[in-house]
Amino acid sequence: MFFNIIIGFILPWIWGVRLYKKAPKIILFIAPISSVIAHIINELAVHYRFWKVKPFGYGDFSRLPFDIGLYAVLGSLVIYLIHNQRINEYLVILFFTFLTTIGELMMVLIKRVDYFKGWNIYLTFLSYLIAYILVYIYYQKIKNQKL
Repeated sequence: MFFNIIIGFILPWIWGVRLYKKAPKIILFIAPISSVIAHIINELAVHYRFWKVKPFGYGDFSRLPFDIGLYAVLGSLVIYLIHNQRINEYLVILFFTFLTTIGELMMVLIKRVDYFKGWNIYLTFLSYLIAYILVYIYYQKIKNQKL
């Protein structure tokens, strides 16, 4: 569990605090929805037994540091780049989808994540793509609110 807390929560929020100093509204508006989307996807996948995250005996708590840490910060960073850097949104989403998928592939290879029922890295890519697209759609809906 220590590994999950460090990699999934503490390290991402070191970057998240830096991002908050640059763009507090993005963190305040985007991190919560990114976290919720990640949690919903993880809960569905675990319910249908597509994957498990070590340590296996902790249930939801094994994934929680990633849901409220890594995925919240990455979703915010995607929107920060789209909103402030004026980088093509589709390229940013694809880049972060690829980057996050590679990160998960490393977790699979070191046996921190196990896949079942035919789940694979390609479906993982698709799940991250859907998550980032949902975050972007949310951003599109709120950006007229002076984000």
